[in-house]
Amino acid sequence: MRNNAGKEKVGKDIALVGIAQVVSGLTAFLLIPIMTRALGPEGYGEWNQVLTTVTLLATLGELGLSSSLIRFMASEKDEARLRDGFYSILVFATIVASALAVVVALLSGPLALELLQDRGMAYVFQFGALLIVANTVEAIMLAHFRVRGETKTFVSMVLLRSIGQPVMVIVLLPMGVFGAVIAYISVFAIELGASLCLAVSRLGWALPSFSRLREFLSFGLPLTPTELIRWVIDSSDRYIVTILLGVGAVGVYSANYSIGSVLFVLVVPIQFALFPSLSRHYDNGRYDEVGAQISYSIQMFLMVAIPAVFGLMVLAAPLIDLISGPQFVSGASVVPIVALSTLFFGVFQFMVNSLNVIKKTRTYLLINGVSAGANVVLNFALIPVFGLNGAALATLVSSIIMAFLAYRITVQHFQVHIPWTVYLKYVLASALMSLALTMFSPDSYLEMGLAVALGMAIYLASLVIIRGFTRKDLNVLLGSIR
Repeated sequence: MRNNAGKEKVGKDIALVGIAQVVSGLTAFLLIPIMTRALGPEGYGEWNQVLTTVTLLATLGELGLSSSLIRFMASEKDEARLRDGFYSILVFATIVASALAVVVALLSGPLALELLQDRGMAYVFQFGALLIVANTVEAIMLAHFRVRGETKTFVSMVLLRSIGQPVMVIVLLPMGVFGAVIAYISVFAIELGASLCLAVSRLGWALPSFSRLREFLSFGLPLTPTELIRWVIDSSDRYIVTILLGVGAVGVYSANYSIGSVLFVLVVPIQFALFPSLSRHYDNGRYDEVGAQISYSIQMFLMVAIPAVFGLMVLAAPLIDLISGPQFVSGASVVPIVALSTLFFGVFQFMVNSLNVIKKTRTYLLINGVSAGANVVLNFALIPVFGLNGAALATLVSSIIMAFLAYRITVQHFQVHIPWTVYLKYVLASALMSLALTMFSPDSYLEMGLAVALGMAIYLASLVIIRGFTRKDLNVLLGSIR
């Protein structure tokens, strides 16, 4: 009974956050055709280089402190300690991120020359440096709302950014890449202003003492190189593609990569509820619940992710043609490879929670380090031979390595159940679905929508027939929305 109750509690949070993530994913997805068609392969490649650089430096500026906030404050009952911990982390991370932004602004000329192959675009990095601070502060604020259990506020802020940024990009896109940067900055300013006002009104204000900063950093700092290594795995391929194939190739690769990685939308809502829940169960000695929730989270994810991978195998080329145009279709084979990579990364993400709750973040670092090293070596080895597919294959191998290592370590600490028979049924139902989809060649959004709807119907019907979805699963899902 306790296991089912825990699953249902996690499911309720997942359902609410899932709505926000679906909206966020859809708006980001809809932005791809707008930007790719307006900017072309080269302009879209420049935009992705700016975002890639900002993501790297924001990760460095945050110092893993958002994870520290969740880990140490999730079980904290003392309001004064919560307040001091939050403001200590927020102020310190903002100072570090601001220092990095100043450095980027000062080095904007060389950055533009190396990454955009045009020193005249230095102003893009000068303004884009503000995104380093914005991304850092947002990570802390969203972690705070998670800790406080303010799921509705979390969802509201995610929706504000997810809807606001695409709308502003559309308005300012005539200004090119610079307009997109200004659009992101504008919406971040509104979101973060609202977040800070809500946090202060509910938590109160106090000057931070930084008394626990060393404790927070001792947990978060080992995660910083981990997150930087994650950036190497996720984004360094853009830099390597630029070096070997040029900025235009980055645009083609990034557009197709974005479509393939849309599966990550499924990971975020589950992870949102899972990590704080696992921390509380572990702190209260309920170790069996930790393993049970990890197991069921993976099963929920794979039930949707596996058919998505099969569907993208069949529909990738017509989908990218519809979304971005024929200039980008040459990279369509990247989509299913990246989708499969995202599937393995999702499994890793759920498994690796076990290391965070027992505070073995250095092991987390080791797993990511091995994967990142393999990723860089494989990128340089495979891109000259297989082109853009080589970059995608490097990411896939890295994700498989991470999932395997995380599994091997997790089962040493918790009892994680892997229902291989159920997963095989997911694969079988997905194969039947993809076989049916091969009879379609959609060349309009309506036809694509009908193909996707038919594929979902075939998959669900097949799953029910071969008993891949049981009454127990239905009861837990229904309990999550009661």
